[in-house]
Amino acid sequence: MKVCWLITLAALCAPLTTLPTRSGPSPEPVQEQATKGGLITLWAGDETRTCLDLDTGAYGTRVHDGELILDDTELVWNLFQSGQISVGYVGDTATSYVDLGDLYVSSLRDPRAQSPKPDLSIFHTLHVEKGAVVWNGPPGKVYRSRDAGGILRSTPGAGVKHFTPLVGHTYVLRIRGFGRRRGDRAYKLHVVDIRPGHTLTLQWSVL
Repeated sequence: MKVCWLITLAALCAPLTTLPTRSGPSPEPVQEQATKGGLITLWAGDETRTCLDLDTGAYGTRVHDGELILDDTELVWNLFQSGQISVGYVGDTATSYVDLGDLYVSSLRDPRAQSPKPDLSIFHTLHVEKGAVVWNGPPGKVYRSRDAGGILRSTPGAGVKHFTPLVGHTYVLRIRGFGRRRGDRAYKLHVVDIRPGHTLTLQWSVL
């Protein structure tokens, strides 16, 4: 009887010691995707919060040994020129921009609508389509911007550029980076609010 119990116990334990183990490479860490857009307020009174990293949507500044590092930013306000946005100040970065003005799309009158339809900035539908910069409007129309399309076809220029932001205006910005910030990217900006000498609030998005 004791022999039978020993054989049964051995049979039950065998699978526990011979189960195959899973092997293979560990799963790769998930890569964080670049932020596609957002809303940010830049502060004139704080040098660390008057810049924008268009890849992450953060301020992008670093302080090292008492120095302000702007290497991870593409846009600053009120830092190099009072009240102005500056671009193209990092290394060999080349930039171009265009001001599309305070363009808004008016809604069609619809007596059946249950709520008002206010005018909408072109910022919200501005996009690239077949190499052109366009925006949408009712009823299903597509409008093309010649000026914005032009900066996509031309070569951005090197050097620092400054422009004065205006409330309600939409801008297209193209940035060609080199080195660690390599890439050719286009963005759209919309000025939501300005308190001169205090704050600038921007909507921004990848174009």
